[in-house]
Amino acid sequence: GYTLLASDLALLVNPGLYAKLPFDTVKDLTGVTMMATAPVLLVVHPSVAARNLNELLALARSKPGTLNYAPGGNGASTHLAGELLKNAARVDIVHIPYKGTAPAMNDLLAGQVHMQFAGISTAKQHVEAGKLRAIAMTGTKRNAAMPDVPTFIEQGVEGVDADTWWGLYAPSATPKNLVARINKDFVTALKSPALAERLTAAGYIPVANGSAEHTEMMRKMIARWTEVIAQAGIKKD
Repeated sequence: GYTLLASDLALLVNPGLYAKLPFDTVKDLTGVTMMATAPVLLVVHPSVAARNLNELLALARSKPGTLNYAPGGNGASTHLAGELLKNAARVDIVHIPYKGTAPAMNDLLAGQVHMQFAGISTAKQHVEAGKLRAIAMTGTKRNAAMPDVPTFIEQGVEGVDADTWWGLYAPSATPKNLVARINKDFVTALKSPALAERLTAAGYIPVANGSAEHTEMMRKMIARWTEVIAQAGIKKD
């Protein structure tokens, strides 16, 4: 089977971002289960004179094209979150492309870039150490791992819905009874109190849905992200 980052599935069918793959994501893969989701967190270097989203947007509007953000990969959810914020809040912030979350985070911590959209598991330790300031996170409600950080929606900005998803996939020719058995095993594990507690503490939200539901989610996300990528004019590296 295949394990893929579901929120990045649009990239697999977008020829403008990557070379043609030897399979068709929609036709050749079937969803086993959506394992978990997690919000994307907007963090800034302490040198940025903003303590909340409104102050950050005001700063960006006062200096168009001056503030920049460094996601961990071209076309990743952390990149698309920045593009969605630009459109939703009508601000001019500059995308600085990085090949990997680690080098982007290292430069943010060093003050070489102003801000980053990152996963909670990546940024939480630096926020708690006072090395970064958390401004906002995606999602419709606050996350249990960082309950003091308000969502974009809470702060008056809607449309920055770039949560990250992790899904389990299998070749579409896999017998349905085998898919059902694998689904049952993963759902049981994801819903176990011990694993659910660990995931929640790290900022992840267990989903553990059915195969048909997950497959439909995959197709809808591919269509949505393909549209966002086209509108943002994102091209391959």
